[in-house]
Amino acid sequence: MNRLLVLCLLFAGVGCSKSTPPQDPRPKVIASFSVLDEFVRRVAGDTVQLTTLVGPDGDAHTFEPTPSDMQTIGEAKLIFEVGAQFETKWLDKAYTASRSSAKRVVVSSNIKLIAGGGDEPGHSHEHDPHIWHEVHNAIAMVEQVRDGLCELMPENAELIRQNAATYIAELHALDAWIVSTVNALPADQRKLVTSHDTFGYFAHRYGFRVLG
Repeated sequence: MNRLLVLCLLFAGVGCSKSTPPQDPRPKVIASFSVLDEFVRRVAGDTVQLTTLVGPDGDAHTFEPTPSDMQTIGEAKLIFEVGAQFETKWLDKAYTASRSSAKRVVVSSNIKLIAGGGDEPGHSHEHDPHIWHEVHNAIAMVEQVRDGLCELMPENAELIRQNAATYIAELHALDAWIVSTVNALPADQRKLVTSHDTFGYFAHRYGFRVLG
């Protein structure tokens, strides 16, 4: 075999070899559903690998994790969840079955819960888990996200706190806008008609009466 052919074969072998892509060093974090996805993304920025289990078109009350979800839960370092039975029991089962060692942060833990929010067929709640519809509650949730991320990544704590402060300022402005907008509406017209019992916190904060 001539030398030119040997060299061509050698170089062809080098060109066809597959290199292993570098692993992402950022910690893997889970948000149980889409609202928490928003909070974590705003506070963490690009410092984490974020996976959201239940997207905006999903139902956290009836969600069933896939094998891929189970693997993700098993590899995660941190899980953010609403609690208050919002994720019913599927997250507990998935956490145990995946043998996850991730820290679980229940973002409703510092929020005073109200009764209700249990109109889903087959699912009843002692407390209404839809806490984020009241902006002050959303702020408390963001603070829990901030603290959980700072504990996980102390090296990024300054950036995380800055991101959280910026987002919380926006939420305070949103709350003020809602209050001023609602104040322009006569009190006897502040009524909500909904087929899904999820607006208890919103109604309580902003002076609405939920009908039917």
